[in-house]
Amino acid sequence: LFTVGRLDVATMGLLLVTNDGEWANHVAHPSSGVGKEYIATCADKVQRTHIQRIADGVMVEGTKVVPLEVSMFDPEGRTGAGAKVAQRKIRIVVGEGKKREVRALVANAGLDLKTLKRV
Repeated sequence: LFTVGRLDVATMGLLLVTNDGEWANHVAHPSSGVGKEYIATCADKVQRTHIQRIADGVMVEGTKVVPLEVSMFDPEGRTGAGAKVAQRKIRIVVGEGKKREVRALVANAGLDLKTLKRV
């Protein structure tokens, strides 16, 4: 069996398992164009300036990494008390998924990451 993707010990989320090694290599390789999507929950309310800093990218292991997409995350479209929780969540899509790339992007924006989930 072959796994598609990997997660560090502090990240929860989806991994695919297949018996098709060729497909697994194709999907996992950055040239496939398949993004890796994460939902980051932060300790503080996320501002537009945080989103922009994440979008600007960060250096990871000597390479500048920039997310493919970054946005506030609230699939429910909540208002009121529910919206306050949603204001702490960010959707980040990366292409390559370098070691701790998403964590570095969030930290560089000045946010304290509470949970990270790959979806």
